[in-house]
Formats: sequence, structure tokens, C-alpha cells
Amino acid sequence: MFENEKISTLQFFILVFFFTIGNTVINAPSLIVSQAKQDAWISSTISLGFGLCLVLFYCYLASKFPNKTIVQFSEIILGKIVGKIFSLFLIFFFLIIASLMIRQFGDFMTTIIMPETPSLAIHLLFLTIIVTGAYLGIETLGRSGEVILPTLLVLLALQFLFLFPELDIDNIKPIYENGFNPIMRGTISNIGIPYLQLIVILMIFPFVEDNKKAKNIFILGVFLGGVILIVIILYSILTLGVILSEIKYYPPYFMAQKISIGDIVERLEVLISGTWFITIFFKTTILLYAVNLGLSQVFNYKNSRPMIFGLSYLLLILTQFITPNVVYFNDFFKKIFPPYTLTFGFLFPLLLLSIYLIRRKNLFTYHSK
Repeated sequence: MFENEKISTLQFFILVFFFTIGNTVINAPSLIVSQAKQDAWISSTISLGFGLCLVLFYCYLASKFPNKTIVQFSEIILGKIVGKIFSLFLIFFFLIIASLMIRQFGDFMTTIIMPETPSLAIHLLFLTIIVTGAYLGIETLGRSGEVILPTLLVLLALQFLFLFPELDIDNIKPIYENGFNPIMRGTISNIGIPYLQLIVILMIFPFVEDNKKAKNIFILGVFLGGVILIVIILYSILTLGVILSEIKYYPPYFMAQKISIGDIVERLEVLISGTWFITIFFKTTILLYAVNLGLSQVFNYKNSRPMIFGLSYLLLILTQFITPNVVYFNDFFKKIFPPYTLTFGFLFPLLLLSIYLIRRKNLFTYHSK
């Protein structure tokens, strides 16, 4: 059923844009500043360049197999058995990211917004919304994005506008104080979150109505999302300083607490948090949709929608045990997650492309479609 869905180029742009921002909008400043200090904005800029190169690589690979997801052309390139095995590992990768997103959302809510609420209740409520979105399909999600995008842009614009008087240019000085190594460490972390995760977009890439424009739209969505992330990191350093940006787990939230205009416009942090709620919902829903679609293609299920409910239970279980607390969560993203995402976000598609180039004569039928 999912294979018959189609989304417009605008809807595809919105989904890519939301996915790129995703959870990074709330935790990237702390993660990258802890490694690159006041040069974190440089790390984010460099990582955007790598991210765009990665998108070109994904688009090149996808262009060899139009109208097929990465799960489908993995079986074509590697053979059915090996391809299915590799696809299952990739699908589990998507599931792990989705569980981390839900866990992070729950940690944020129970740490900052609703400290007396059990995290399980938050996870269940958020997961219910995500399951609904994934069940309705990518077309419905795309149309929802068209409606929600203006709200997201207004919230971001208000945050940047109201915080402008709080900027202190001295907070980013001295530039390049600690040399290139800290900048590169921050860059590596930022590439893993979110750019290497964009491999999941190859699960919805075939559903774009105008496939010829999909490549440029993919690039544009990632570029604009990356620019937003750079601005947020820069604002975090300029308003909070390096120390607070590093030790606060959710710097954008604490940035919003500094908004005060004439003692009238203030206490907007909960409203500003809405930007993150929107983007993490779309990112997690896309991931769950990709997991469900991938499994249906691996096992040749014609009607896989009901399977989403079973996956939601698995996702809920993973969410409860994947990280014990916020400190471990951030440490996981700094040390373990970058090589993990590198494996599935770069090495796996590189393997596919390498084998394709070796076997392309035998795969000419698929290459010419």
C-alpha cells in the first residue's frame, strides 16, 4: 500500500528540512560547543559542507535505481539473501535513532517542562502521535508539513529577533584559539547528527512526483536546515557564552529564557520549544515509516500498515532501556554514535556503490530503468 504514495517536491523539501533540524536544534549546541568551544559555529559550517557532499553521494546512488528505495536496490546489488540481511541491519539502525529521539523528548519534558510526570507517560503520548502519523502515510505527513511549516518559521524568526539584543560578539573571541583539532572533533559529531542520518531519506526518495527535481530539492532542504543549525549554535554562544552552552543540556531553551522586551514579552521558552516538538515529531515519524516500509519490502508484505502498531511496542521497549539518563545520553552521542552513524550513513552506501560499479554490466537492466 505504501508504494503507491506520492509527495510533491514542496512536501519533500519540507520533510527533508524538518528531518535535518530534527532533534539537533535542541542538543547540537551543547554537543558541539563541548568539543569546539567558541569555534563550534565553524565546526557546524564545515559539517554542512560535508553534509551536502553526502547528499550528492546519496542522490547519485539513488539515480542508478529510480523508483526504488535503498532496501530494494540493496537486494538488487547484493543479491536477495545478502541484501535482505544488510537491509535488516539498516532498518534496525533507523529503529535505534527513532528510539533515541523519543527518549530525548521524554528526558527534555521530564527534566525541564514536567518534572513530576513519569517519563513512560510522556513516551506513550508522544509515541501515539508518531504511530498515527506513520500509519496515515507519507502523503498525509507531507500535507501536514505544508500546514505546519509557516508556524515553525514564525517561531524561529521570533526567537532570533527577540534574542538579537542579547548577542555579545565577545563570546566568540578569540576565534581559532585552540587550533584545528577541536574544530574537527566538533565537525565529526555534527556530521553524525544529523547528516549521516539522512540515509533514511532514500526510503522516501522514490515517492517524489517529479523525480528529476528531487535531487535539487534534497540539497536545498539540507542546506537551509543546516543554516538554521549554524545560526542556533552561533546564537547559543553569543547569548549564553561557551561555559553555559556546554554545561546546559538544552541551550536553546535557556536562550529563550533570556527574552524580555519591556517586561511584557517574556517567558517564551515553552513556546519556542514548539519548534523542536514539531521537528522531532516529523523526524521520528519518518524513521518509523521507513522501518515499517523497509520490513514490508524485505518480507514482501502487501499490507504492512497494521505492523506499525507492533513496531510501536518494540520502539517503546527500546526507548525505556536505550540510555539510563541524560548524562549517559549526551556521552553516547559524543563517543559512540558518530562511528555508528558512519557505518550505516556512509560505509554501507559506499559498499553498495562500489559493488554496483563492479557489477553494473550484469545490472544493466535495472540501471537503464
